[in-house]
Amino acid sequence: MTAHFVKRFFGALFLAIVLASACSSQSAETPTEDLVANLDGEGEDNINDAEKFDLEVEDSQGLPDQAANDGTLQDTDDDGADSIDTQNGPPALNGEITATVLRTIDVEVEGVVVQSLLLRLESPGASPTYAQWVERQGVEGKAPVVVQTMPYDVIDWTGEAVDTVAAGAGNALSPEDYIDQTFLYLLHNYHVLAIYGRFYTEESIENDVVDMLQGLAWLAQEENADTDNIAIWGASWGGFEALYGAAFAPDGVRPKVGAALAPLGDFAIQTRFWTDFVDVEITDAAKKQEHENFRAPYLTRIYKTTGGHPDDPGTHYENWTAEAVAQAIDMPFFIAHDTWDTLVPYEGSATLASLNDLVDLMRIEHDDEPDWNQLPLDHGLLMGDFSLPVAWTFMTSYVIHGIARPGQAINLIFQPAAIRNLLQMVHDKNESNQPIDWAPERLLELAGSTVTLFDVDQLLPPVPGAQWMTEQCSQIWGKELTPESIEQWIAEGML
Repeated sequence: MTAHFVKRFFGALFLAIVLASACSSQSAETPTEDLVANLDGEGEDNINDAEKFDLEVEDSQGLPDQAANDGTLQDTDDDGADSIDTQNGPPALNGEITATVLRTIDVEVEGVVVQSLLLRLESPGASPTYAQWVERQGVEGKAPVVVQTMPYDVIDWTGEAVDTVAAGAGNALSPEDYIDQTFLYLLHNYHVLAIYGRFYTEESIENDVVDMLQGLAWLAQEENADTDNIAIWGASWGGFEALYGAAFAPDGVRPKVGAALAPLGDFAIQTRFWTDFVDVEITDAAKKQEHENFRAPYLTRIYKTTGGHPDDPGTHYENWTAEAVAQAIDMPFFIAHDTWDTLVPYEGSATLASLNDLVDLMRIEHDDEPDWNQLPLDHGLLMGDFSLPVAWTFMTSYVIHGIARPGQAINLIFQPAAIRNLLQMVHDKNESNQPIDWAPERLLELAGSTVTLFDVDQLLPPVPGAQWMTEQCSQIWGKELTPESIEQWIAEGML
């Protein structure tokens, strides 16, 4: 894996947050040697300012900006929306999936042979869903699948006018570029399915969930997909799609594990946050207008499904709350959410976690009280010294571990300084009798005997996870830990 790939993979993850803020082998081994051999390769860096978390709005790929929400790109109206009735039940499909392969791409990525299919997926009463299947060749038998939700990315290969218009700005994600971004999963002999939500089509939240369900349902037709080992993940609006997609997935293709960063999990809480809390708590006129501009296209999508504000008579939020999702989630699901999130309130994730023990909530806290008139519109993850890179590492770790074969080698990308900052915080909180309850379980995943850690900035060579964690924890805690004892020490609370 080249330096080019490492930056593009991690940069693409960071970019998803920036965008929203602006608006196995059958054996016990995976080819770690190939990864190490290619880390020093050459390549152009296409992430630019995204690596520094400082993208300008007009440079953001797939951003649902005002131009994409003024009606010029809308190709459907109420008559063309999904006709599935969610007022009397949760989102569900009305029949079998019909798949059309629009294009087949055969390519080699860093020595890995890949076949990718561009798909149109259709079922009775639903608008078409577009997805990209990325299959690692040479894997014996069925392989686990990582499903990635892609709400904001523009695609130009569907043949629909709305996509052609959206791609006219030159910001379409090419299928080949997406294949590059999947390499970490291909390295583990996983296949990948990207499901495109196409935010710019201005559909409803119901349509967004149906997109995810149609993509998941197609996996039952793919003979090389191990449907007992599906993982799904997403961030922000993609986190909502991952959460609801997992909750309401059809039988036979229900994910084994899921993960989301700052997901919108309760639409009643979300709507009241905008109309009650923000409108009351924020007194600065410019900041209030900024919030109003941001929320407008989202409220439109929500109201298309629910019929209006949750406090208005005749509206339907019964299938769009944390309670509804909590009843349906039957797999481990990781959520990272910052308490200073100004786009998606932390309350939604906290409510969900309180109702379902399968939800593993990474609560990112701040010592100070927020000033809502000063906070920027973002997920809060960009504000701390460690939050964003730590959350990304834990999310990908959760997904990769969740569908790994027994004894499989695990390769994770991390930012050493960020994880060290977290370790120091865990130590300090323990010393003051304020332990971070979610930290040990997540850190344990980095310290496993089968884990190798790769520095995203490539300042350090790849290192066994147990060795690196042992060195850092021994230094911070002043203990004589060993790679053989580190896992037990973490599991016992890191005291």
